Amino acid sequence: MRYLLYGVFRNCDRPWPENLRGVGRQPVFLVEKDGLSAAVSKISDAELTPDVSGALAYEKVIGAIHRAGTVIPLRFGSVFESKLRVAGFLEEYREPYAELLEKLEGSAEMSIRILLKDPAAQPPPASGSGTGYLAAQRRRYAQLDGIAAEQERISWEIHRLLSGLFAKSKSEPSLVEGYRQLSLHFLVSRNSVIPFRKAFQRVAPCPPAKLFLSGPWPPHNFVS
Repeated sequence: MRYLLYGVFRNCDRPWPENLRGVGRQPVFLVEKDGLSAAVSKISDAELTPDVSGALAYEKVIGAIHRAGTVIPLRFGSVFESKLRVAGFLEEYREPYAELLEKLEGSAEMSIRILLKDPAAQPPPASGSGTGYLAAQRRRYAQLDGIAAEQERISWEIHRLLSGLFAKSKSEPSLVEGYRQLSLHFLVSRNSVIPFRKAFQRVAPCPPAKLFLSGPWPPHNFVS
């Protein structure tokens, strides 16, 4: 049996919730060292490849810590052979983690997704001449260029409307269920979450693009 690490945060005086359960319904407890705490639970080898329930349980623990204060969330899979190794990890990375916690203090992550239909998800053209195939490919690449340009235009407008309500932002293109997606992540003061949502409501509809706002979340995308 090994130990799964969920997140790192400063030691605090508030009592730790004894009923908090993690992956595999294992109790989550603290390992403390040099002013830092790590939330950990026991984990079996079979649970190291998470299913949906395991991933949700992992995020639930990080979310619980985030609601209580500032946390550095770790990606699933940070596993140690013993509690002593966890304490050694906290000792080794105490300075960069303390510095990062200072930068993240009082912050949360808000995310906006910009989705446009992916032309590659459409049925391919009927086979024909080589000239026809090349023309179809040119149309497809032109469509992709147009999608990227439209996402960047919308992103610029969103950043303009949200100016002053976030400390940092990151963008992440991806493909999801037949759409070209551009995810925008914002590091926001917890006190600015409501103004952030109100400002997002001022973004004009951008058909055929679809816009989705979510958060506040733990600052996953602002932790290296």
